[in-house]
Amino acid sequence: MTTPRGHAAGVHRALTTAGFFFAGITPAVQFAAFHSSTPPYPNPALIWVAFAIHGAVWLAAVCGRLPAATMLASWSVVGISIGAQMAAAGVAEPVATRNIALTIAAATAMLLPLRQALAASAAVSLTTATAVLVAAQSPTSALWSIAVQTPIYSVSVAAALALAFRELRRVAEQADDQARAQLEADRTVQRKERALEAARRRARTIHDTIVNTLGAIATGRIVSSDPLVARRCAEDARMADLLRRSAAPQCPSVDDVITHAAAVGVRLQTADLATLSRRLGAEQSWRRREVISILREAVTNIGKHAGATQARLSYDAQSSTVTVRDDGAGMADPAPLTEAMADRVRDARAQVQIRSEAGHGTTVALQIPPLDDTATGVFEAASARMATAVAAVMLTEFLVIAVVITAFSGDWSSAAVLPQVLMWSVTAAVLAILVRSAGRERTLPVHAVIAAYLGLLGMVVVYHLADATGSVCGLKPTLAWGGDAVATVGAILVLVDGRFRVVGPAVGMTAAAIVAMLIGTESDCLGSTLGLFATDLLVIGAFYLLRRQTLRLSTVAAEHHGDQIRRREEQERIAAEDALHDDGFAATLEFSKDILQAVADRPERARHSQTRAEAGLEESYLRALIGLTADIATATALQHFVGAIDAARSAGVRISVHAAPGVLNDEYAGIVVSTLRQIIAKCEAGDDVSLGVFGPESAPSLIIVAPPPAVERYADATAAAMPPGTAQFTVTPGLGLIEMRWFDVAHRSGG
Repeated sequence: MTTPRGHAAGVHRALTTAGFFFAGITPAVQFAAFHSSTPPYPNPALIWVAFAIHGAVWLAAVCGRLPAATMLASWSVVGISIGAQMAAAGVAEPVATRNIALTIAAATAMLLPLRQALAASAAVSLTTATAVLVAAQSPTSALWSIAVQTPIYSVSVAAALALAFRELRRVAEQADDQARAQLEADRTVQRKERALEAARRRARTIHDTIVNTLGAIATGRIVSSDPLVARRCAEDARMADLLRRSAAPQCPSVDDVITHAAAVGVRLQTADLATLSRRLGAEQSWRRREVISILREAVTNIGKHAGATQARLSYDAQSSTVTVRDDGAGMADPAPLTEAMADRVRDARAQVQIRSEAGHGTTVALQIPPLDDTATGVFEAASARMATAVAAVMLTEFLVIAVVITAFSGDWSSAAVLPQVLMWSVTAAVLAILVRSAGRERTLPVHAVIAAYLGLLGMVVVYHLADATGSVCGLKPTLAWGGDAVATVGAILVLVDGRFRVVGPAVGMTAAAIVAMLIGTESDCLGSTLGLFATDLLVIGAFYLLRRQTLRLSTVAAEHHGDQIRRREEQERIAAEDALHDDGFAATLEFSKDILQAVADRPERARHSQTRAEAGLEESYLRALIGLTADIATATALQHFVGAIDAARSAGVRISVHAAPGVLNDEYAGIVVSTLRQIIAKCEAGDDVSLGVFGPESAPSLIIVAPPPAVERYADATAAAMPPGTAQFTVTPGLGLIEMRWFDVAHRSGG
């Protein structure tokens, strides 16, 4: 079997399968039923030949040798032949003819679009009705009634089913359109989003490891020669090397959290670690990295702020929740910690809940729900609209048929009309309850199922209490459509629920009613009555098969779309991470790695003033760069700042950078960095320079704060260094302040 590449393809295949099933099995049941109760046909061999031809045509259509339309045509010949033979034999009410036309209409709706199905069913039913009237020597009012009912039944059934299937196709096409929209999303936007995500991950990793360690060295918090110090510095040096080569570690594990806990002085007790390892091992690499990073951050906060030396990490597989709990100092308001983790939690598609109380420790509960399954039940999404279409058309049909039957019989007495009114009202009430309950959930609520059963029981009671005058084999002329009403309820149950334990009892109740109806009738009635019941069962079975096939094929299609989306997302992540290599960041990490490795090799170096000074410089440079996220500076702009940092490193000047998103385009970044480098050139070793870039975008501002002597030396060259497009340029040496405000047209338009 060819795997469908979309929901619509899956629905088309399911409808085709159901149509072929119905056009093959139903005529076989009809042949068996009519053969066992054969009336004295003038030419019975004609019916045998018609069935044989249809069987051959059906087999050829299944094998792909003939189009499906030929199968419907051969089946129509069967119905026309039987109708003509029954009328010629003097059968008063050839109900079988009407039911054959009805089943052909059902198959037509499965195999053809709406208009073609209506046209085909109308043509077949009118031809059958005409054949019945022509073959009868003197048509009676009962025969005319059947002839009029036949096209009404056929066109109504075709309309109901074709409308329902059109809704199913529309929902499938909408699902395909949504999937294509995801796949065809603008690549520029995708790349930007992935670049932001990759840059955030890198910035957080650097902050939680390298920057924190460099800061601890610079401020003298690390002065011990303990092996843990060497291990922590060695790990961060390896992290710097990994970031230089691949932007982020590719295969983190829970063991990394335990090792990190030991490095920050926390003894981490674990529970159900093996289950957590298996769960994270099954996750995609990007999500596993984020979860491990969140857990490391939680442990870091315990070591740095909680004042605790022990903590517990546990995993609850039932709720997919990892919990890190400590008995440290706690906090009165955990909101800042929650906010600090928010970006990482969002990127991991997880949820975090932090509970803390001053003096009573902190609990971080990270829930890692399974990623959303993109497989959707197209049939279930369309079930309510399909059920509404079928119910509306069939109720209209039953009303029209009741009027036709009463008109041709000429009996408008309450005894003849009241049962029809009650039967129609009960049917309408049951269908209304089922339709209103459809679509709210995947299965019907208990009260709707009970209402359906009670309604079916009420329909059976009405049928048995109705006037039996003119009944043949227990079939009462005034309620001849009652069986179709029951079949409609069964079909709607399949549409809106589909569970066998819901549909089965309804079928069982109907079968019991038929058995009760056949008690005391002639033996010749058994075949024809059971044949009609079998036809109704086949209609319900075709819906059941359609539902199962559509659910299965649409799930396959949805998974295919989901795989495409996930592959594309992973490609975009890789592309974004690869782009990080082009921003010059890696060269800066090399200096940090050298410091960390030196302390790892000889921990006593952390006490040397030169090492502490160099660590302080590199900490400031990394903080400046990780603050320039992808929504603030492009890779090209970041390269400009890396050049300025190289100049600052050579001069021994610390730098801090603050910039608002959407202000620094590449051209403006070049002007800002040019000004910054001129200031750095006027500074002395040990000086601090702070730079800020603020909006609005139409009139951005640059503020530099530096030591007054450096600003004074810079002021002498102000005129020569003034950037183009400057509307305002102010230097205040006494305050160590430089201010610029641009009104550049090129920058306002995006540069």
